[in-house]
Amino acid sequence: MAIQEVEESELAQLRDAKALLDKLATGKTRKSLFTLVKEVNPALSIPELDTEAAVSGQIGELKALLSEKVSALEEKLSAKESDEEFKTWRSKGRSALQKDGWDVDDLEKIEGLMQEEGITNWAAAGALYEKRAPKASPLDPAESYGGGWGFNRPAADDVDHELLLKNPKAFSDKMVKQFLQEQRTGKRG
Repeated sequence: MAIQEVEESELAQLRDAKALLDKLATGKTRKSLFTLVKEVNPALSIPELDTEAAVSGQIGELKALLSEKVSALEEKLSAKESDEEFKTWRSKGRSALQKDGWDVDDLEKIEGLMQEEGITNWAAAGALYEKRAPKASPLDPAESYGGGWGFNRPAADDVDHELLLKNPKAFSDKMVKQFLQEQRTGKRG
C-alpha cells in the first residue's frame, strides 16, 4: 500500500478526532459511544454490548421465574396459616360445646348446620340446633316409670320416714329402742 500525502491541517484534525474518540471510549461515556456506533452499524459486533444484552435477557427471565416461585410459596404459606387458624377455631368451638354437654354426634350435626346456614359462631349454632332438635334431658328413673316408688317423698303423716330422711342416726336410734321394747314386752307389730 502506498503512502499518501496528507496535509498538515488535515493530519492535525484527524489526530484531534482520534484523541476525542479515545477520550469518549473511556469512563462513563464508553457505553454511550458503543451504543451510538451500534445504532449506525447494527451488524458490527461489540462484545460489551452484545454480552450485556444476552445477560440482561437471562436475568429478566430468572427474575420472572423467581417471582412466580415466591408467589406460589406465599400462597402455600397463606393456605397453611388459614388451615391452622381454622383447625384452632374448630377445636375451640367444639370444646366449648362439649363443656356444655353436647356429645360427638350432636357436634357433627351442629357443624353440618353451620355449613348449611353459613353460621360461624359455635354457640349460636348450638342454640339453633337445640331449638330445632332439643337434646334429650336425662330421665329420673323413678319418674319415668309411673311416678316412682316414692322413696324420696314421705307421706304427710309418716313421721318415721321424715326422720329417716332428715336424720338417719336419730331414726336408727329410735328403731333400735322400739325393737328392744318389743322384745322385752313380747309384742310385735
